[in-house]
Amino acid sequence: VLDSLTMLGRHALAWSKNANPSFKDPRLWYGPAQGILEDTIANLTAEDFMCNVIVISHIDIREQKDGTVKGFAMALGEALGPKIPIYFNTVVLSEPSGVGANVKRKLKTLPTTLLDLKNPAPMKMAAEYPIESGLADIFKALKS
Repeated sequence: VLDSLTMLGRHALAWSKNANPSFKDPRLWYGPAQGILEDTIANLTAEDFMCNVIVISHIDIREQKDGTVKGFAMALGEALGPKIPIYFNTVVLSEPSGVGANVKRKLKTLPTTLLDLKNPAPMKMAAEYPIESGLADIFKALKS
């Protein structure tokens, strides 16, 4: 479990700053940091790593050029977020509902207008699961 991609991105940027303190333009730190972050995701999801990987990320909500609003994995900068899903077969959303003490979280498996979720087994998986057992239920559906 990588919890969270958001914080790993911040640490990758700190690494890049320390590795290249002489850069006069701070934007030059982002390329190497994004490379480290993408390489980490690629290594974790490589076929020869042979394990289930869960990467948790906050959502970066952006207005697109056409005026629509889309959410992406919050990684580092704007370029990497849209690329993250290519490394994963399944992308789900943890979404709260309710107010105050009645807030409940659910895992959603079907795309929304805001997020392009990925469900490789739509006939086996429910549209949503309770947070308490959702991951186990999703893995069970994917393994069946």
